[in-house]
Amino acid sequence: MKEFIDFMPLVGSIVGFLLAAFVLLNAKTQSNKSRFLLTFIILFISYSLLESYWAYTDPKLYYTYFIYNLVGLFYLLYVRNLLRLKINLKWIVIVLCGYTLIHSAALIWTYDLILDLTNYKPENDLKYLVLSIDYFVILACNLWTVIYAYKKIKDIPLEKVVPKERINIIWSKKIIRAASAIYLLLMVGFFSLVIVSVLNGSWFTGDDDASIFFVSTNFILFYDGIEVLLTSSFIFTIGVWAIRIPVFSPYLEEIGGIAKPEPQKKYARSTLKEDESEYIWSSLKQLMEEEKVYRNPLLRLNDVAEKLNSPLPHVSQVINEQQGLNFLDYVNQYRVEEAKQLLVSEESKSLTILAIAYEVGFNSKTAFYTSFKKVTNMTPSEYKKNA
Repeated sequence: MKEFIDFMPLVGSIVGFLLAAFVLLNAKTQSNKSRFLLTFIILFISYSLLESYWAYTDPKLYYTYFIYNLVGLFYLLYVRNLLRLKINLKWIVIVLCGYTLIHSAALIWTYDLILDLTNYKPENDLKYLVLSIDYFVILACNLWTVIYAYKKIKDIPLEKVVPKERINIIWSKKIIRAASAIYLLLMVGFFSLVIVSVLNGSWFTGDDDASIFFVSTNFILFYDGIEVLLTSSFIFTIGVWAIRIPVFSPYLEEIGGIAKPEPQKKYARSTLKEDESEYIWSSLKQLMEEEKVYRNPLLRLNDVAEKLNSPLPHVSQVINEQQGLNFLDYVNQYRVEEAKQLLVSEESKSLTILAIAYEVGFNSKTAFYTSFKKVTNMTPSEYKKNA
């Protein structure tokens, strides 16, 4: 069994490096930023596994361990870019980078101890304690950020996104849940070792066989065994998902459990670049959600293109690719969503249905009723009555 666990880091790192190359080369599957972030995460984990394997014959400080508390932040950045979420990372980055400095200082101070954790000396008690607390805080940092990322994903209503985005959300939930489970298991396992050591009683006796030695010895077994096993399993799991999930593959899309070829792209000859598409989409959402330009009943596609300083065909293409809608239907969706809020709002109770239609940007009662029923399968009166 020990030989199997010792060999796991090498196998896991090889799988990880191959998977990273696979993700990096599939340029059509995700935006460049998302793809590079996912590649970096996989490479980072793979290299840390390789360092674990090398440490069996040459104990030394892992270089990846200096920024190990930032892995959760990398997951968060990946999710933010993949799903184009508005997440303010200012304070998260400040806190995590600030602790990275503290963590690095602790590693440098305990460097001689890390090279040989089993060589217990009573005068090193404080270093053992600092090393143990530091490792626990690192796991807590990563767990905190991946849970924060999961919360942001969970808040996205699946019924309001197009199939392509829905696949990305489902994939993101899977990878974040797996990462959360690993960090939680590592925290519980390490905390259990410390509790057993404290219950052993020698933390408070000053005995040479102090429990801190028990912690350090078991820490090696724990870190080199369970953590490597979990991390390798995580890499293997992503490898399996890579075969099945369309986020990785530009050729297959699972619909009802059946793999179907990707249809020929409508905009195969388009000159629109991926980075430009991301910019147009995020800017367009800002126009709609913050400036509420849809309230203008005379709003036209060329007006929006002019505001975005982008070619009209490119704006139309982005709307169609992201939402599967033409420009008018896309704008009317926003109008209907605001109308739904006004229909049940106390502040708008005095407004007639026609007044609400004009308020949100419709220029006729017929257009309002047609669009409203198309989106909600109800008339405005029915919606107001059932709300």
